Amino acid sequence: MAVPGETPGAPPNRAARVQWNAVDGRLSLFYQGAAILEGLVRAETADGQRVSELGVRLETTESRSEAGKVEQVLTFRLSEPLAGSRVIFRGRVLGSEEAFAAETRFHPWVLSTTRHLSQGGVSLLDEEWDPDQLVLSGCSSVVVDDPYVLTVHLPDGFRATSAMVDGSPGQTEARDGTVALRLRPRVTGEVHWTIVFAQ
Repeated sequence: MAVPGETPGAPPNRAARVQWNAVDGRLSLFYQGAAILEGLVRAETADGQRVSELGVRLETTESRSEAGKVEQVLTFRLSEPLAGSRVIFRGRVLGSEEAFAAETRFHPWVLSTTRHLSQGGVSLLDEEWDPDQLVLSGCSSVVVDDPYVLTVHLPDGFRATSAMVDGSPGQTEARDGTVALRLRPRVTGEVHWTIVFAQ
């Protein structure tokens, strides 16, 4: 609780508490005592049929960077491999309007944007990774003169080398496992962007 006249401290920076029921595949995440995510994890075929004979196991890892950033990874694996089967998670995010669930990928991907739209709208319209060229590209909905920042996750071994926004050079800034692409739109509408990476 903040005391009048004092600057509030930084929020807690710790991993969420994981509640996992392997029998029925129920997952819940809690942060500071409140549920932030809940859902079901199960094995399914490509056409969406449940594979009841296959169980799903959960592996969790946590790490903390020198800067204090906490990374918590939940990995779900089939109890045994079965051709044509995969792990599926269906759930809902219970945090704030700005909270979202994100699947871990082993290449750069957009973590967040600074423009949050309500009533089902999104500012990130498209995102695509080219593994051969090491290029992340996409399209965003922007508003004239409203500063817009894409924050991209940088997995270990990746670094951004250049960026383009609608054919012009883009401004990037790397820090603490991310790279930010900053722009100030000249018109309201859609912008197309690319970020080139090296390993």
